[in-house]
Amino acid sequence: MTETTKTHVILLACGSFNPITKGHIQMFERARDYLHKTGRFIVIGGIVSPVHDSYGKQGLVSSRHRLAMCQLAVQSSDWIRYNSIFYHSCLLQWLVFCYLCGDLDKLLHGAFFFSPKNFIDFLKT
Repeated sequence: MTETTKTHVILLACGSFNPITKGHIQMFERARDYLHKTGRFIVIGGIVSPVHDSYGKQGLVSSRHRLAMCQLAVQSSDWIRYNSIFYHSCLLQWLVFCYLCGDLDKLLHGAFFFSPKNFIDFLKT
C-alpha cells in the first residue's frame, strides 16, 4: 500500500490513570508498532483520557492531579498527548465513552485539514 492509501489512526486510551504508568505508554507504543507492521495503517497520534472525578473508584486521586501526571508522562512523546480538551469541557458531568469518541470524530473531521502535524499541534494547545 502507498502512504496515501493507508488509514490514519489515532489511538485513544480512557481510564482512571490513577496513576498513569510506563505500562500505559508502552501500550500505545506496542499498538502503534503492531498497526504499522500490518502495512495498512499510519498512527498519527495517541490520546490519554482520564476518567471524570465522578467515576466513583475508591481512592481516585483528583482529576487535577491525574491530568498533571498524564501531562508529565507524555511530555517527552512527539505523538502521545493527554486529553485536556474534552476533559475540561465536561468537568461537571460524567462523559460516556461513546460520546467522547463521537465528539473526537467530529472534531477530527471538522472544517480544517487534519495532518499528523496538525493533530500534535492541536493537542498542544
